[in-house]
Amino acid sequence: MFTTLILSACAFAQSPHVAPVSPEYLHAFEVAKVENRRVLLIHETADAKVNEELSKLLKSRKIGRELMYEYAKLRISLEDAKPNAAVLEIYPAEGAMLASISVEQLRNEEGHLNAAALMAFLQKHEATPWNAMTVLETARLEAVKSNKRLFVHLGAPW
Repeated sequence: MFTTLILSACAFAQSPHVAPVSPEYLHAFEVAKVENRRVLLIHETADAKVNEELSKLLKSRKIGRELMYEYAKLRISLEDAKPNAAVLEIYPAEGAMLASISVEQLRNEEGHLNAAALMAFLQKHEATPWNAMTVLETARLEAVKSNKRLFVHLGAPW
């Protein structure tokens, strides 16, 4: 797992958009790895109105639910950002960027952010679900190997 975090940090360091790697970045990638999620990196712009509109959209009920279960979110504010340069980037737990989309690409004909377009973008890049039997067997083997008991929680996020 430590190697994965180092690789994630290296991927961030090579990205021209990203500020230096912080503990928040490492934590988000660790959460993504453990919980089978993606990391959504939100680049904020110099324009407060665009940031507010994007924040409101991300907190909407339907999109907020998608983000809660499928993504670990990170917000960064770029000091040298252009007024409409806000970008959403999706990373797997391993660190190499999967996809990105600008705020301008999410706008509809009226100039407002399109929730359906954002939802389609997020759903397209969700992590592939783990096979529950494989996870159970791996945990069982690890418990036997370390001479510990195995606690199985049959819960669901909904």
